[in-house]
Amino acid sequence: MREGDHVRITAKLVRGRDDQNLWTGSYDGRIGELLGLQRQVGLDVARAVGGRFRLELGAHRATKPESQEAYLKGSSFAGQWRLEEAIASFQQAVGVDPTNAPAYAALARAYYFRAFFGEVAPLEAFSQMRRAATAALAVDSNLGEAHGLMALVNTHVDYDWAAAEQSFARALLLSPSNAQVHHDYAHFLLAMGRGAESVASSRRAVELDPANPMLTGCLGWHSLFDEQFDRSFAQAAEAQRLMPNFWAQIIQGWAEAGQGRYGDAVSSMREAVSLAPELPFARAALAQALARNGERAEARGMLSELLTQARRG
Repeated sequence: MREGDHVRITAKLVRGRDDQNLWTGSYDGRIGELLGLQRQVGLDVARAVGGRFRLELGAHRATKPESQEAYLKGSSFAGQWRLEEAIASFQQAVGVDPTNAPAYAALARAYYFRAFFGEVAPLEAFSQMRRAATAALAVDSNLGEAHGLMALVNTHVDYDWAAAEQSFARALLLSPSNAQVHHDYAHFLLAMGRGAESVASSRRAVELDPANPMLTGCLGWHSLFDEQFDRSFAQAAEAQRLMPNFWAQIIQGWAEAGQGRYGDAVSSMREAVSLAPELPFARAALAQALARNGERAEARGMLSELLTQARRG
């Protein structure tokens, strides 16, 4: 609950199997102290369950209210895949308060997604990602997620596997309960050909954040590489249940193709394009599905359009 610059957090710990309330706590403070309040909630929850969880280390400095508000707004935009608006909000957050390390990390992640899915030229986006992750670590060297993001730069741009592994080890040590860190590590493991470990890391990310549709979908994606097509399809369906999104739709299409259901795969990819019509990644996935279904003329037409767009930058 918020009133002006003051916020109140009410937290409850409920046992899932019988809905019994195990613990309740209320916390008051200013919006700029929100990260500190969240940490206190985590400490109290850990005590309530007997201290079985490790909490993320970090400086958790108080931030300016305007910066924290912009950061929260950007996080909301990112969750809706409104990345341009998310980036603008995160830039506003660090502009108001250059010590807001989580905002720098969130900015780096937004650039990563833009690179990964081809929204902008990858080298340009990765360059911006590197700058943002470096800024986050300069402010707070114990921010685990920022180490994980730097590891992704080591992986996708530097091709420095040893540096990436080292950065991920640091990230996991600092932030063992951060779902995004486990998710990022799963991508690295997949690139290294360590498929079973990749699925395990992705599954851990979903366990830590089961309501996140992108993480749930990614577990299905990693399962594809082990040819677990039924499991992949089920994960994509669950991600769609959480929130209809182009990524889960693409994974569903890939799973259907893996099952030999090429016509269904085309339908899924068309739906993905309808959810993200400007995204080259979605259109490329549709072109691939069309080709596998024998619809080569349309596939070639889409490929030609994508190549023309790529040449224009």
